[in-house]
Amino acid sequence: MSWRRTVEAKFRFDPTKGVDPRDIAALDREITDMKQKLEHSISNGPQTLTQIRDHILSQRTVLKPLVDEAGKALARASANLKAAN
Repeated sequence: MSWRRTVEAKFRFDPTKGVDPRDIAALDREITDMKQKLEHSISNGPQTLTQIRDHILSQRTVLKPLVDEAGKALARASANLKAAN
């Protein structure tokens, strides 16, 4: 961090020199890449959400009988406990 502060303290922008076109081109490429990734994520959003929903629904179907059976077992255990006391 101290090296960074030293470099920042020495930096002086010279408007007569301008900004290196290679730096601008690199920044433009970086922004374009980010934009494309975001657009891809947004355009795939509905499909991704549909897949997530379908997965949840299938898991719900698979797990519901197990949860129901666990609930029945709990009810039986509770009844047995009350009967034993």
